[in-house]
Amino acid sequence: GAKSDDTKRKLEELARAQTEARNTELMKLDWRCWKQLADEGYFQKAEDDLTAAARLEHEVHGESDRYASLLHALAALYDKRSYDDVTGQSNVLSLTSAQYAEESLNIRMQIQAKDESRKPSKEEELLLADTMVLYGNSLANYALEVQGTPKVPQSKAFEDGKRYVAAGLDIRTRLGDQKTI
Repeated sequence: GAKSDDTKRKLEELARAQTEARNTELMKLDWRCWKQLADEGYFQKAEDDLTAAARLEHEVHGESDRYASLLHALAALYDKRSYDDVTGQSNVLSLTSAQYAEESLNIRMQIQAKDESRKPSKEEELLLADTMVLYGNSLANYALEVQGTPKVPQSKAFEDGKRYVAAGLDIRTRLGDQKTI
């Protein structure tokens, strides 16, 4: 009776404390971590951590800049996986990358549109440009890799991809950024 209730209560407290610790860790997660984890071969850990952090960020703060950055990181992770793929799934990985990048891009643009009086910082504009280039590359890669009946028409994906890459590179050029694709 009482002993089992006490044990049950302690286990619930422990589970709650572990969840709180994990959530604190996820809220502090730097979205740029994906690159090091991917370079070390920890794709699944990067995907799991970024997905959980994005879900929690969206739950707590909605469509925030950090949420957009976490989606960008997921897009970049899938983009890298598409280049490293040996399973024949690079088109699926490229499409997934494009979907995350598109959502990130839409959120960044909505955030900027909400406060038109505030001029975005150079860093914010470069992040927008990076997301545009990533989205464009992922779309173009998808168009080049797809076999069978595509989910997105190949010619449209390729043309949209070229347009987004060009727009992102234009922003970089305007800002004096020397980074290449």
